[in-house]
Amino acid sequence: MAPKKKKTEPEPEKVKLSRGDVDELIDDGTALVEERDWAPALAKLEAAAEALETYEEHMVMSRLCAKIGQCQLELRDVPGALGTFEKQLSSATEEKDKGIRKEGQASSYANLAHVYAMLGKDNEALEALEKSDGLLKDAPTQQARNASLAGVIHFRKGDVQKALVCHQKDLELSDALVRKEDAHPLIILRAKHNCAVCLCRLGKFRPARQEFDGCAKLLDESTVVPEDADGLFRGASPATVQARALYHAARATQAPSLDVGARSRLERAASLLPPPDEPWPGRAELCGNQ
Repeated sequence: MAPKKKKTEPEPEKVKLSRGDVDELIDDGTALVEERDWAPALAKLEAAAEALETYEEHMVMSRLCAKIGQCQLELRDVPGALGTFEKQLSSATEEKDKGIRKEGQASSYANLAHVYAMLGKDNEALEALEKSDGLLKDAPTQQARNASLAGVIHFRKGDVQKALVCHQKDLELSDALVRKEDAHPLIILRAKHNCAVCLCRLGKFRPARQEFDGCAKLLDESTVVPEDADGLFRGASPATVQARALYHAARATQAPSLDVGARSRLERAASLLPPPDEPWPGRAELCGNQ
């Protein structure tokens, strides 16, 4: 006689979280994001997103997906981030308020562009950036970031002149924010550095050196470096950023038309060298190991 099959017990119904509980999860996850504690932040935010599905609050979901995608990128889950940013876009598109909808869509396309660039899908990234820019109005911070990413992509594709135009747009927008005191002065480091790299590649060494020296001067004049400043190299110390700027300025100075000042820049960069466990391209040359 065949044994009787055990009845499969139905899974217990998930308890619907209150809207207040969802907000608490979002607040806890956001606090962890600010502390850069990515894995616990992701767990909190994903739990919030799952519970939020029943409330049909499209822009809350869209903004929540942006935070989840950020955590996934930091944890190197690029395919996961792609799916999350697609969800961010679809949620924003369902928003009825036109102004808020456009804002959410612009942010979503910018995030998708970042992921496409990481996946090597440069054309898709540029298309997404174009869509983001087309939706933006009076959003110079996002427009500057879009221009910076477009410049990086064009440089990678070998169109240095087009890359320079993008980075100059980033510099113009970022500088305007600083002049209005809407941003920390160091946000222009990113644009100045990238402009200088393009100028070097185009053989324009004198203006390139001026931009690299300008990066070093900015750090000389800045007594406080905010953790969220868009500097040259995310996660590097201010001294390392300054040493890199001086190193690149020295390389530009070594061009045949500019043969004075390289040594002094290299010596100063060497004095700012980070500990051996913080690598950067100039270490070998400064230490005479080439």
